[in-house]
Amino acid sequence: RMIDSKTNFEILKDAKNQDVIIEQSIQEAKTYGFTGLLLNLEVSALPFGSLVDQITQFNERFALKARKAGLSYSLTAYGDTFYRLRPFDMAKLAKHVGLVYVMAYDFHKAKGNPGPNFPLGGKDVYGYDYGRMIANFIGVVPPEKLIVVFGMYGYDWSVDDKGIAQDVGVPIALKDIKAKIIDHCIYISCEWERDINSAETKAVYQDRETGKHVVWFEDEESVKRKQEFLKSRGVGSFAYWAYSYF
Repeated sequence: RMIDSKTNFEILKDAKNQDVIIEQSIQEAKTYGFTGLLLNLEVSALPFGSLVDQITQFNERFALKARKAGLSYSLTAYGDTFYRLRPFDMAKLAKHVGLVYVMAYDFHKAKGNPGPNFPLGGKDVYGYDYGRMIANFIGVVPPEKLIVVFGMYGYDWSVDDKGIAQDVGVPIALKDIKAKIIDHCIYISCEWERDINSAETKAVYQDRETGKHVVWFEDEESVKRKQEFLKSRGVGSFAYWAYSYF
């Protein structure tokens, strides 16, 4: 996992540091009997040409050395790569990596206003959706190389009377959402409804200490609907991001 942008910028400028990371990663995989490597490279920056090239070249070198060591090499990609103009040339990267894991979650950020984890439909409402996302990716990555990753969690935002976030959203596990809101409401009041556009559920509850809250979350039903859509577009491989959230 390379998820600190500042550190990543320095690494991407330094071939020697890249070699250390590549060689150590290969050694770790060999030591513990893994058959492949998956790089989670996260960078928050505008897509300047120099940065895009650095990312492409780093992945090309990583993939080449991994294959020489008898390992597969894959890469994660933000679900909103095209929508938010991330600095990744997916057409070039797809030529070097075995698989692309599309992180189709966190479209509505914790630091923003409430909204779906990643909407199935509703581009006109939310600005982007699965239809556009998959069309963007399939345009440059063969569908058999795509694995769509679902985030099995939600965010809990404290909001005002107009539904505007008053603080940073807090990640909440699906199991906790079910236990505290859906299956048994532990708050003053709880309401929820599945959104027709996004296929996800929006819950609203009233807390004695902090007032009104809005929670949007992915669950088994929304995943089922998204998988059906993806299969209709030729994408049939899926994964799940849980990290104790599920």
